Amino acid sequence: TIEYNNRPAGGFTIDVYNFAHSLDLYRGYAAIVAGEEFPASDFETQYCLATSRRANAHYVYSEEDLLAKYSQQFKVKKVMPAAFAELQGDYLYMLT
Repeated sequence: TIEYNNRPAGGFTIDVYNFAHSLDLYRGYAAIVAGEEFPASDFETQYCLATSRRANAHYVYSEEDLLAKYSQQFKVKKVMPAAFAELQGDYLYMLT
């Protein structure tokens, strides 16, 4: 079996789901453990893109250019842990 890394590493996948569905999966899990119902989201589901960049690479568009153009869609920038950075890039961006 070969694993295809088409998702952000570790707990960042939960962040993608949270942004796409405008909810908090951790809070929902806590509610279920407490015997409560999973809280519904009042917002429309969106797509969430998780993409990454390397610190030492030269890109056609700078980070500033991209953030200016997609400021309404930009949700978060995270520094990738060293264990994942070599394979998946140094910075992770999420946009909806």
